[in-house]
Amino acid sequence: MGKTYKNIKKICGVENMSEHARLSASSSKKWLNCPLSVTLEGYFEDEESTYAKEGTIAHALGELKLKVDLGRITRSDYCFKKENLLKDLTKEEEKELENYTGDYVEFVTETYNKALINCEEAEILIEERLDYSKYAKEGFGTGDVVICDYDSIEIIDLKYGKGVKVDAFENSQLMLYGLGALEIYGDLFDIKTVKMTVFQPRLDNISTYEIATQDLLKWGKEVVFDKAEQAFDGIGDCNYGSHCDEGFCKAKPLCKAYTKHHTQVSKYKSMHPSLLTDEELVDIYDLALSYDKWIKSIKSYILQEMLNGKKLPGLKLVEGRSNKTFTNEEDIIKALKDNGYKKSDYIVEKIISITDAEKLLGKAKFEEILSPFIIKPPGAPTIAKIEDKRPEYNSPELDFKDIEV
Repeated sequence: MGKTYKNIKKICGVENMSEHARLSASSSKKWLNCPLSVTLEGYFEDEESTYAKEGTIAHALGELKLKVDLGRITRSDYCFKKENLLKDLTKEEEKELENYTGDYVEFVTETYNKALINCEEAEILIEERLDYSKYAKEGFGTGDVVICDYDSIEIIDLKYGKGVKVDAFENSQLMLYGLGALEIYGDLFDIKTVKMTVFQPRLDNISTYEIATQDLLKWGKEVVFDKAEQAFDGIGDCNYGSHCDEGFCKAKPLCKAYTKHHTQVSKYKSMHPSLLTDEELVDIYDLALSYDKWIKSIKSYILQEMLNGKKLPGLKLVEGRSNKTFTNEEDIIKALKDNGYKKSDYIVEKIISITDAEKLLGKAKFEEILSPFIIKPPGAPTIAKIEDKRPEYNSPELDFKDIEV
């Protein structure tokens, strides 16, 4: 996956589009909660991760598939661009990408066909620039899919990541896309509702949130406008919150607000030396949850700075621990075979995992052939925040606690 975002866009014929707005929709959770983050992140270089490249290719392929299905590009144009897009991928990566983008295209097509049944003049926009600069200066983003009928708009956003499940509920990125879509269609139709859907195929996640148009416009005026002004002008507060980690804030290794949150445990030093209350215990537990990410971000930043030649007091770079590895498996097999060892002595056969089986067969065929043989045992009890959507765990001990014997 060596292609840059710019090159991938060129392959798909959208090279004239600007890549990022200063107040981008994708980073809106950060700048709405921490207006100063826009300025602070400006001191750090952009680095495109493997996951970002993966997502960019998935979006590009999804766009090509939708456009050829809708007759907006020719089949030969589609084949040429697709070949260039996928040529650096492994067969496994290509197969996985084909399956998941196929699911995405099927979902979008179904949704659009339903809209056409209700409204013969329903429109669909693919990878459309959505301008919400009325609420956030110079703000715009790219909507993966926008479907509009007489009285409603639906935004469909493809999320190709599999690390974190994305929820559409009050998702600021999608709400800003909604404001941008209203700028296109608001004067043409009497749009009463805006529906926003996250389609995340690798996590089997389809999440939808619907909001009345008047409520979305009110949010834009009363919530977005002031925060966006502060963020654009580089003023306002620098605040800690879930947006720091979920938004992959580049400034967090050096951010004082982020550090201050993680050093709050020091307040317990001056307390009376008695047992912690339940509230204090939960407070420390919450801090502990994010400690690992904090330390990891600092270590990663320091390492990169030192690799770039920066000298930091009291630290130096050394070679880390490594493990022995075979140079060539074929040579190992030949050597063992020549010395009288049987194949069963050195080759371990093992059935592929459920994840690999789904990649091999594709989601539909996997369900058809293997679903009767799949079980999902209950997970071990684990601690979660009260707002977690999973049902509360009941152990056998709790179920029988009040039964008298």
